[in-house]
Amino acid sequence: MAYDIFKENILAPKVISFHSAVKLSADIAMKSWQREWEIETAGYYTRQLIPEVDKKVIFPVDRDVGISYCRMLLNNTMLNDDANRTGTAQSPVCECGNETETLQHFLLRCPLYREGRICMLDSIKSICASWKDKTHLDI
Repeated sequence: MAYDIFKENILAPKVISFHSAVKLSADIAMKSWQREWEIETAGYYTRQLIPEVDKKVIFPVDRDVGISYCRMLLNNTMLNDDANRTGTAQSPVCECGNETETLQHFLLRCPLYREGRICMLDSIKSICASWKDKTHLDI
């Protein structure tokens, strides 16, 4: 709406309520924030996980788990790849010797964590199934 007024496609109303002005300002701010988020060079990894700025990230109640989630979102896990980049590990390669120890390797491919991965995937399947059931019930 503000853009259309600026481009003179529509006329600005002579009177606008306070509520409408606040809503319009919030909309302009959100769109501006989203544009900045999309073009900013920093935060590339996080942006891949959270592409929209108005989405709320819910962290677990357990503080240590929440810190781990946050570190994953910021791509600062201190796995060997990150630790090598910051100078606290001599090599980015995982202990398994197969590849660089990235978050993706650690969570999805590393043979050293196969049992934990199976447990994690079972938990994810269970959560997804409960969401599907709740969505189905709400329809």
